[in-house]
Amino acid sequence: LGIQLYVRTVAYEHCSKFGYSLKCYSAHVDSESHSVIAETNLALVYQSIGEIDTASEYIRKALGSQHHPTKTFIASVFSSACFCDWSTRNEDLIRLVQIAEKELIDFVPNLSVQPFYSMFVPQLTPIISLRLSRAFARRASLNTLFRKVLKSSYSPQTSQQRIKIGYVSSSFGNHPTGIMTQGIYGLHDKSKFEVFCYSISQSDSSSIWDRVRRDA
Repeated sequence: LGIQLYVRTVAYEHCSKFGYSLKCYSAHVDSESHSVIAETNLALVYQSIGEIDTASEYIRKALGSQHHPTKTFIASVFSSACFCDWSTRNEDLIRLVQIAEKELIDFVPNLSVQPFYSMFVPQLTPIISLRLSRAFARRASLNTLFRKVLKSSYSPQTSQQRIKIGYVSSSFGNHPTGIMTQGIYGLHDKSKFEVFCYSISQSDSSSIWDRVRRDA
């Protein structure tokens, strides 16, 4: 039940259907006695719709639990940035980097610190970010290693055909991902590559969205 609710909720969240996300995360919280991660995610959804007080309440509740303390702390650091709470910022970032370094040394299979965090944690050096990215890539490859692959037909490319490249994201617009990647879609050699961008969220009518659509 937990996994199904989580997958469904992430899909709703990416489509900006926050009402459905709140219902699913709330159901997840009600279905498990120790649903710290769900409480943390619920806080982030409330933050997304501007209900900061409710979001803070769920974060405090999650932090008071002894289950998944590291992941909850990492989520709280991210949430504090969203809430513009800088009271323990320096101490929290130092601890976050220490967690990342220790988990990399210990070869923890399911890392708490994501490569994405390097965009707002300057203390995560490029070397650490690279190691985190490689660790996540290895885990992703292992997760798909024994999955059944759908049968498909494949015809070898001719020298005249362009290679098709597809990007899938919910964040092609005014979002850190969109801001930092907006320039790459137009850098492909159009004589060799055909680029497609598949958005799983609606247009936010931003200049970033327009540039991605135009360049691709």
